[in-house]
Amino acid sequence: MAKPAIAEPAVQSENRVPLDLTGKVALVTGGTRGIGHDICKAFLDAGATIRLEVHAGNQVVIGTATVPSEPVLQTPAPNFSATIGSGISYTWTSSSSPSRFFAGFLYRTGDAGSAHWEEVTGGIRNSTVTTAGLPANASEFQAFVNAFADGTFTGPAHPDSRMNVRVESGYRPITLTP
Repeated sequence: MAKPAIAEPAVQSENRVPLDLTGKVALVTGGTRGIGHDICKAFLDAGATIRLEVHAGNQVVIGTATVPSEPVLQTPAPNFSATIGSGISYTWTSSSSPSRFFAGFLYRTGDAGSAHWEEVTGGIRNSTVTTAGLPANASEFQAFVNAFADGTFTGPAHPDSRMNVRVESGYRPITLTP
């Protein structure tokens, strides 16, 4: 039996024109997974504001948010070292005013990963993150700062609703010893 022919794409990826959607609003259905998630990410990367609609019977809730700018971690410095039980001083810069930041660190315990962080409001650019209470087998520590936009809602949204649109600073290795 002959193998089926595979068609070559009509448009090659190197011919793509950069997309600038700054100031535009994108409505993506099914944006939480699969191709809808990837399309949503592409719109965000192009500067669009994302609009999500949730339907429950005849009621519609609309959430809108813009991705904050990437925070730039200033301290702790790369390869910073401290003892477990102490506090780590974090400072960062950000050119936007997100709703809030999470400053913290990732770590491994055996085959699993976990994180410890402090939440601060969007106008603040520093925090002290405690290292107390970590599991004895915690290792491979990496510092980070995430910026979050909570978005705004219209319709019958719960008062505690947040969109959690997030951008990360990247991860910086740090050392914590007993």
